[in-house]
Amino acid sequence: MSPAVDKIRGALLQRPGVILEDSPEYYDIGVFNRCVSEGVLLLSLEYWNDVHPSIVTVPLEGCGSQAYGLLYPLSPRAEVERFARIIEEGTSPR
Repeated sequence: MSPAVDKIRGALLQRPGVILEDSPEYYDIGVFNRCVSEGVLLLSLEYWNDVHPSIVTVPLEGCGSQAYGLLYPLSPRAEVERFARIIEEGTSPR
């Protein structure tokens, strides 16, 4: 689901002795707690930085980029719709 993570995963699979274990499709606090309690590495995207007080994020250089998105209801409140329009147009709120 993430081209950036898939690229890194593919490169890691080429390395001898590297064992990868898939996590659930969506991260929740249990995934991060398990990483801490088992002392294992977790490949994640940069925007998960600071998600857990016992995890250190180390950026990987040259691994591509990941697009962000904005999720909101099909029938949003007026404030949400205005905010989404501002983001879409790339303008600043007035």
